Amino acid sequence: MGYFGGGTSSGVTGPISCVDGNLVAFLGTNGKRLADSGRRAQDFALAGHEHDIIAEASEEISALKCVLFEDGLVKIASCLNPAHADRIAGLAISAADERENISVRTRGVLEDNSWNWSNGALLYCGTDGSLTQIPPQNGFVQIVGIALSNKKILIALRQAVQLDN
Repeated sequence: MGYFGGGTSSGVTGPISCVDGNLVAFLGTNGKRLADSGRRAQDFALAGHEHDIIAEASEEISALKCVLFEDGLVKIASCLNPAHADRIAGLAISAADERENISVRTRGVLEDNSWNWSNGALLYCGTDGSLTQIPPQNGFVQIVGIALSNKKILIALRQAVQLDN
């Protein structure tokens, strides 16, 4: 399975990357550009391919937070908690109080008018479950998705990398 890399041709990490909104294949991690798919990243995330789970919240959770499941309950994820690495399930698409049902999008496209992402930016789980374009400097780094536009993302969870600190 490929992973998403940088957002411009100079920031590519391959082997599959989003360059100026197009999916591109690369040889190695900083290798030769093999092929430009000619297809926008959005083409791979058509409406109707989303997957949502409804479960009970273990705590008060705001919409658009990175979350995980623990003992069958939804909990806010944090890049500072090593036990959360590789356990992020998706993003809360609704808010909930403790013991209320909450909807979690595990894959697919999500849009929110409050966002202002850089097109093609990788999105990471932050310290309080918030999405960030800036990779965390402590804990672990886990790509949660990629910005398809300034208001729309594709949830595409990738393997976490523990940081040495």
